[in-house]
Amino acid sequence: MQFVLFPVRYSSNILIQRRFSLSSSKRNVFKSLFDHFQYARKAKQAAQQRGIDLSNLTAEQQIKFKPILRLKSAFRVVNVTMGLMAIIATSVWYKRRRKQIKSGKQIDDELKPIWMDLKYFKHKGAAIGNYLLPEQIVGKLNQVKNFQFNQSDCICASFPKSGTTLIQEIVYLIQTNFDYESAKGKDISDRYSFMEWPTVNLQQLSSNPTNKPRFFKTHLPPEFFNDTFKKTKVIYVYRNPKDVTVSLFHFLRSINIELTYSGPWNQFVQSFLIDEVYYAPWWRHLNDYHSLNDSIFCVAYEDLLPNFRPTVRRLAAYLGKEKELTEEQLDKLET
Repeated sequence: MQFVLFPVRYSSNILIQRRFSLSSSKRNVFKSLFDHFQYARKAKQAAQQRGIDLSNLTAEQQIKFKPILRLKSAFRVVNVTMGLMAIIATSVWYKRRRKQIKSGKQIDDELKPIWMDLKYFKHKGAAIGNYLLPEQIVGKLNQVKNFQFNQSDCICASFPKSGTTLIQEIVYLIQTNFDYESAKGKDISDRYSFMEWPTVNLQQLSSNPTNKPRFFKTHLPPEFFNDTFKKTKVIYVYRNPKDVTVSLFHFLRSINIELTYSGPWNQFVQSFLIDEVYYAPWWRHLNDYHSLNDSIFCVAYEDLLPNFRPTVRRLAAYLGKEKELTEEQLDKLET
């Protein structure tokens, strides 16, 4: 909506009208309001200097000073509107705050996290069960625990920076009969739902069941999922902890993400060794997934590249696609 105000100012001879638009597409609304206020103030001062009482005008003066009177009415409307906006904003904030407090109390009652300040990490860690998790995902854990998986779902799990992206791409291509066009058409973050991350809407995924395989990514260990997790196709990739530490250190320092680390390398190594990095301890993470080895597919990142074809064949067999896998597809995938 656009409306026009006519603030006025005086020269020595004539009344000068200046036209402004409050359209937010042309200029900042608040700057426009400030400009209008300044010209209105000057016009009022000029009228007072001439001995004119704006509250007691003659009919002729009302016609002459109509722009100023319009401005006065317009500002009254603006004040009322801004007051209502402030009330609505306060009400929305209050409701959200109550919801956050209620959610926080529920988290404390059910998950009983022990909050920890981690040296050089931007955010706190939450010790829940056997693991140290990022504080950003704690509010999502109940949704993850209650999420119902289908047998056709594929879950790529790993400790952070263990070669997850590579195995995700291979799994996606096998499951889509090597549809490279669809893989190129969407970023991997759009093809795989990062389960525990706050921006992923698990309720929407639950309300739209499909016979097609859904693709998920997670760094959570098995204890944070329900029994339907074991009925899916779970692919767990692990990596030499030395390489994990190096990769994770550079990752957390090189990009602008919520899980930022600002400390030196030697301190990060120390934090990794005493299990004070997110999703630690690494060794328990690995052991918990390996305990499910009979029902999930485990692969070492170091074995994947030198034994690429045998590994992909085993993975295709686990996914029920071994009969559809051809030498031509393997050639293209390997190159």
